[in-house]
Amino acid sequence: MLNQELARFNFHRKIGRVTNPLLWLWRFILKIFAPTSKDIVVLAMHKIGDSVFTVPAIRFLRQRYPESKITVFCYPNNVRVYEYAFGEDVEIVELDPKLFSRGERWAPAEYRKHVQSLKPGKVFDLLGSLKSFSLIFTLPVKHISAITDPMLAGFFDERIYQQDYNTLIDPYLVTVGADPEKDKNLKYFPVRENRNNSVLINPFGGWKAKEWNFVKFIELYKKLQTDYDVTFVFQKGLIKDDILKQLDVEEIKYVESASMDHLFEITDNCGAFISNDTGPLYVANLLGSPTFAIYGPTNPDYTKPLGEEHEYIQKILKCSSKPIEKFCYTYGGRIGCPAFECMNLLSVEIVYNNIIKFLKRNNIAPRNS
Repeated sequence: MLNQELARFNFHRKIGRVTNPLLWLWRFILKIFAPTSKDIVVLAMHKIGDSVFTVPAIRFLRQRYPESKITVFCYPNNVRVYEYAFGEDVEIVELDPKLFSRGERWAPAEYRKHVQSLKPGKVFDLLGSLKSFSLIFTLPVKHISAITDPMLAGFFDERIYQQDYNTLIDPYLVTVGADPEKDKNLKYFPVRENRNNSVLINPFGGWKAKEWNFVKFIELYKKLQTDYDVTFVFQKGLIKDDILKQLDVEEIKYVESASMDHLFEITDNCGAFISNDTGPLYVANLLGSPTFAIYGPTNPDYTKPLGEEHEYIQKILKCSSKPIEKFCYTYGGRIGCPAFECMNLLSVEIVYNNIIKFLKRNNIAPRNS
């Protein structure tokens, strides 16, 4: 755990010495009025990548409770993730983040009423924040299991802290009662057999420090496109019009994704997906495409797609994250990193050579083969 995270955790734990006894008492009262029910509510209001990481946990719930109705609460952007993973096996409820108050941290009353109307017997909070707590703090329910903050821990029957785990998938599995080792097959998304030979490149990341230089991506594209069908894919609006015009002049193929549905449509069945550490990479993994990831200030062990079809590259420096750390000491390049050297020192030639080997191992055929 980084110093910043540790300080925040310890501060919240001190607050919890006051709040948790009161929360425990409040939960004790609520449980007196809890209905007997087999139904399950899952709170999963995450960003794209984290939504994919919750899929194994919800798989486990679906297998363990085959007769239960499972309702997943998520943001509109991530509905497609759960529709693809589960179809009609789970019910999905969209929550508009703009309707949350106090900096999108507190749920409106109508959302709490919706949760209460379902009368669940179990709730699994996979978010672990004030936002998810605000949905259920008045809910009479027999059992709540959560990834949580230490200042809210007293409210939950079972709780874990995400900081205690060295991957992002495992805390979700433990929260729902799975064993990350015994149930590790749930973490894998099978690669499709009958994919096409297209290669997609996503040049962006969740923040600047996670992005390999865009000019280098252009060079990589030009080297790959001599033999392969290569296309850039990125969110609409991320690249200015004058740069798009230059891509057109240079006859560089690209597609701007206008929505999550569009991203799924673009990515579905592609031969391989190349990307920085960001949500679309994990969508490609979910959809069954081999992925090649470029990591910098984040630790691949926390998030990398699992399976021999997936590969990554990372320049290890003295300041890189340690094995049990999610980020480097600059909090993934967001606090005080002067140069982003872990990304800048990765040359086009090194990345290209590794990708060529990756494509061959995954039987992605060159254009004229």
